[in-house]
Amino acid sequence: MNKAIEEYYKLPKNYFTFTTSTPSKANNDFFYLNEILCFGKAGNHKCYSEVSADHTITLPDNLNDVINNLRLEKYAENKNMDFHNNFLTDLYYNTRPYIPNILRHQLQKFSMRNWDKITFPNFPVDTTVENIFESIIIEFLKIHQNEKVPFIWFWPEGKKGCLLMTHDVEEEAGLLFCNELMDIDNGYNIRASFQLVPEKRYKLTDEHIDNFYKRGFEPLLHGLNHDGRLFKTKEIFTERLKKIHQYAKRWNISGFRSPIMYRNLNWYNLFEFKYDLSVPNNANIEPQKGGCCTVMPYKIFDLLEIPLTTMQDHPLYYYMNDFTINLWKRQSELILQKYGLLSFGVHPDYTIPANAKENYKRLLSYLAELKETRNLWNAKPAEIHSWWTARDNMELTNNNGSWEIKGDASGKARIAYMKLEGSKLVFELEDKKVKVINNLPAQEV
Repeated sequence: MNKAIEEYYKLPKNYFTFTTSTPSKANNDFFYLNEILCFGKAGNHKCYSEVSADHTITLPDNLNDVINNLRLEKYAENKNMDFHNNFLTDLYYNTRPYIPNILRHQLQKFSMRNWDKITFPNFPVDTTVENIFESIIIEFLKIHQNEKVPFIWFWPEGKKGCLLMTHDVEEEAGLLFCNELMDIDNGYNIRASFQLVPEKRYKLTDEHIDNFYKRGFEPLLHGLNHDGRLFKTKEIFTERLKKIHQYAKRWNISGFRSPIMYRNLNWYNLFEFKYDLSVPNNANIEPQKGGCCTVMPYKIFDLLEIPLTTMQDHPLYYYMNDFTINLWKRQSELILQKYGLLSFGVHPDYTIPANAKENYKRLLSYLAELKETRNLWNAKPAEIHSWWTARDNMELTNNNGSWEIKGDASGKARIAYMKLEGSKLVFELEDKKVKVINNLPAQEV
């Protein structure tokens, strides 16, 4: 039984029956499913799902594998292994402490050249995972036109999306700026997390950690010493992870983000954290390429991955020389078209200059307005983990013709329905209908 689509929507058990056709080609490669570019095993480059009248859906490959190939960046795995063992990467980090900031930014910008030539994942937001699931539902509803597909809505209390603000603290200047940054966030009623480096970069104390908790923010760990070598070899990773876990226990921290968004998802089973924030939606303008191609949280082993779905401030400011919020607004609209997670990465270190600080305030003003007008849930990582875990354990059951949600926190959950209106997929939630229109923002009708 294929579970990927059932777990994503939290459909009633066995609502669909899945079968898979036998691929004629053994190796993974890019192929098309319902005209959506995917990565997996397929017999040709124009593969379509098939749906029968008895709710049986036939796919060209196991859907779990196709989705995991995207979420777990299998399509970029070989390139990323080479990246961590690259001579130039080693040279850069060996000499980085002696390179002036201006020159360092120029070197980084040079290394990001030709990012706009990358054709997959899609920039500025990749929703391939969502597009695959929606295309299968649409194929089903074409056969069952008078039927509505019930599911458990993505966010608590019918919220139309989730807003997460995160701050990676890189240097001592950034740490010293954190109190002012918390004041700025509080001024717009935005709650956030702060990712902190426990060794070498600055002296992180129990008092610092307590201050974040007391002010209503969430501290997470940000690697061990931010030297770019955490994922260089499994031996280095395993050894450093022991100390990282010790700091996590000392400060009661449950979440992690890797410095520079470096990652090797094959090793994530070694983490003792509950959730991670290290995987970008698309990493086209990041040192390590790839991306999870989704705007929703998902599981890696027993860890909940809460992906970064928008551009970080550092590449926006220093690679693209853009001190506006135009790209962030464009990304926000694309993500909310899928009712997804709006997660932002804004560094205290890069927000200190006056122009960056003013731009961040413009972003917060926009997000505060968006939170109200689009009914968004502003949550911290621990709250997202708590909700997503509770939703994952809920069941949608039919009781004498009525659908009911069973499970902890079900009082915050909402039942929603998917149906077709013409060729458009429509979501119904609490007597409101929301149309999903390709390449346009979500529209309530």
